[in-house]
Parts: sequence; structure tokens; C-alpha cells
Amino acid sequence: MLDIVKWINRVLTKPQKKLDGQPICPFVERYLRQIQVVKTRDYSRSVAQAVQLMRPLGLEAVVLYGKQMSYERLSKYVDTWCKQFENYDVEILWMHPDTEDPPLPLQYNYAHSPVVIIQKRSTLLKAREELKNNTNYYTIYDNDHK
Repeated sequence: MLDIVKWINRVLTKPQKKLDGQPICPFVERYLRQIQVVKTRDYSRSVAQAVQLMRPLGLEAVVLYGKQMSYERLSKYVDTWCKQFENYDVEILWMHPDTEDPPLPLQYNYAHSPVVIIQKRSTLLKAREELKNNTNYYTIYDNDHK
């Protein structure tokens, strides 16, 4: 778990020149104490557990990593989970080491395994609105990935 926590702290939270000094994930640092990082062998079970436990535990996000799987397989799983949990206050996002076209002009994927991020939707939407209104983040961000 230490490697992925280091990746979050050293990569996602650090200001980037190519992003006009903004971090890749501008709100991660604000919510670090409310993010749980979990190594898993069973993404489906872990996603379901995270969705159920986030609210009672006061979590803003759960970051899952661990088991290797293909880009295509993970993409299908995430589509299924998004449909399965569409009525919950969660967004399910993901990164894969084999991503060829990241949405930001940087290489920042976690190189050791896929990463699935279950985020509180209401917080994510507020953060997106704040970025849209107060920064140029979305002029840099690839519109296809919003």
C-alpha cells in the first residue's frame, strides 16, 4: 500500500507545469484524511463494499488497486459498476497502466496495477464546478474525458 500512497502524494497532488501549476487531482490533498486506499484481489466485491461503507465511514473516496487485468476487461467492469450503482452518491473512475491517451497532457498512471476510484459524486460535482469557474483546468483537460 505504501507505493500507491506515495504515488498519490508525489504525483497526483503536486503542481504540474503542463497544467499551469495545478495538480493532476486538485482536490486530493484537501480530502486525504477521508480517502481509504485498499489493495484488492476482487475488484467487484471491493467496489460493492466501498459503495456501501463510504457514507457510514465518512469517506470521500476509496482507491482500489492490486490485481492485474486487461484494459478492456476493466473498462467493461467499470461500465457495469456505474450502472449497478447509478442511484448511489458515487462516481466510479479508473486508470490503467496501459492507457495510451490520458485525459491530461502527462503520464501519471499508476504503473503497478489498475486503479479504481470510487468517489462521492456530490463532492466531485462541486469540485468540478469550482475548477470550471475558478481555474483554466478544463481548457487543458481533454473534453472527451469530462
